[in-house]
Amino acid sequence: MKFSHLIVPLTALFTSAWGLTAEAAPENRAKVSVIVLTVQAPNTPPAFFAKDEQDHRSGLPDTTRPVPVQSSGFSQTQPNNQGLGFAQGTAFARAEAGVLRASIFGEAQAVAQPGTNVGATVFLKSFAQFTDLTTFSSASKPHGAILHIVGSLILDGAVRVTNTLTEVHVGGSGFNPLSSTAEWVGTLATVGSVGTQKPALAPSGPSLPWNTDQPVFLPFDIIAQNGIETEIFAYLELKGAAGGSFVPCPALGGLCNVIQISESLVDSNFSHTLAWGGVRVFADNGSGPSGPALSFTSTSRSGFNYALPFTAPVPLPATLLLFAPALAGTLRFARRKSRNNA
Repeated sequence: MKFSHLIVPLTALFTSAWGLTAEAAPENRAKVSVIVLTVQAPNTPPAFFAKDEQDHRSGLPDTTRPVPVQSSGFSQTQPNNQGLGFAQGTAFARAEAGVLRASIFGEAQAVAQPGTNVGATVFLKSFAQFTDLTTFSSASKPHGAILHIVGSLILDGAVRVTNTLTEVHVGGSGFNPLSSTAEWVGTLATVGSVGTQKPALAPSGPSLPWNTDQPVFLPFDIIAQNGIETEIFAYLELKGAAGGSFVPCPALGGLCNVIQISESLVDSNFSHTLAWGGVRVFADNGSGPSGPALSFTSTSRSGFNYALPFTAPVPLPATLLLFAPALAGTLRFARRKSRNNA
């Protein structure tokens, strides 16, 4: 089995149909796209067996808070008459204040009968964006004064691939003050946990190693006016593909007399997540990030406090949930015994 001829079309798809720049929208958005196709034979166009695309949005009215949005999708192929070309995929996205969640999973397998060429491929895309209106205020500066706000987003997830390709895209307010379309891009194309990354501040520079097992701190640099609403937005986008296929068998050769099996897997799970990492520097714009730090407060339409990093709710431990009924029973027994003694 040769997989190199499959990687080329996957890469071409990322740079054309889906593009390298995520969509921008003035609203909360969760979008998933799952496309499964099977190549039935050599020199024939791909045949779509399944396609699932969903796009959920909520606006940002002046009188209400942004509503979290969520989307998920699934699709699967069917066998064909020259062999088995099977692929399935799922995608999930959720956008809410301070945190974005997205995940994709796809697997593909092809079983070719002797003398035939069968392939199966799944393409996946998951996109989450949250837009908020935020007011940063410092009592030590006049209303409308220009402020310099520096902080970071935290990207933390898991990526697993087998003979395939996956990409993670992150963008948002202040990622690169010189470019409104700059984004961080992480790519993993081989088995293992080390891929490559392109920082938003140096998209044309050399690729750097990306350890997918470690959180990535992505800096932002925002200019805002004291006491006046500023738009804050961030997006998280996952792209992936998995596929199995074969080159045509020669007229004579051993592989033409056996059943061939080809398979691959892509699994990118950032359902925990791209999160607001907090503000590191809050200063007067005239003094720049190295100027004296100012005390400040933050309010927002969503109710999220951008002065603090996002903190996930801590669930009750399972042992505590088991202990609670036992404790209640002990208290009832103690009260009953107290009444009997009285």
